[in-house]
Amino acid sequence: MASTVAYFEQMAPQWSDGDTASSCFQQRLATVLSWLPGTRQPAQVLDYGCGSGVFVKALADRGYHVTGVDESPAMIEAARRTLATDPAASDACRLERVDSEGLGGEFLNQRFDCVLCLGVLEYVDGYQALLARLCSVLKPGGSLILSVPNKLSLMRKLERLIYRFPWLLKKAGLFSYLTADDSYLRFQVHQFSGRQLNREMARHGATFEQGLYHVALGHPAESPLARRMVHHPLFGMTLIARYRKQTAAA
Repeated sequence: MASTVAYFEQMAPQWSDGDTASSCFQQRLATVLSWLPGTRQPAQVLDYGCGSGVFVKALADRGYHVTGVDESPAMIEAARRTLATDPAASDACRLERVDSEGLGGEFLNQRFDCVLCLGVLEYVDGYQALLARLCSVLKPGGSLILSVPNKLSLMRKLERLIYRFPWLLKKAGLFSYLTADDSYLRFQVHQFSGRQLNREMARHGATFEQGLYHVALGHPAESPLARRMVHHPLFGMTLIARYRKQTAAA
């Protein structure tokens, strides 16, 4: 786990620009915003694994009260810089560095209307314990939104093949993000199927509400066929899913 934190530490300085510029981020942001509760009574949202604070700021700008937590000190500092550009958003946010795998922290003493955990579980050895804690801080009836790599995706399988045999493409300079010595796949310890995730969440009293598969499309003029393909479990590389914590009556 320490090596994973070190990986994200070195990524922190350029993380914000890379995130906001990517179509993948924009798609995730649009999906998450459409699934969040309304802001008539400002909802309390936890962003676990907040990184450089791009999501935190986007949510605060829309009227949510946000707690952002991360294990990486450099990411927390990057998040502070992100929020410093907008004092109003900063006032609606709290940032906290947490210990390994979220097993401690002040955020555990709070209760949230919604919890986000986006692009985190795949790097956590004991992800089951982390999910249990995230569900424990969720109010009854609240939502937990997860984003994880889809293990059923043929494109994920191709990525793994390239990563395992980098010499096939390294000399040609192709797929450098997979063939480099510090490829993110070196630190990714899990991929998930929707069925696997549903079973795990059911153990913590949360039921599946909605989900989608996607790959970031490079151009809005992609064909309808291409759009259908990337939202299919055999092609979509990322699964985004929303779960609802059962109420006491349920």
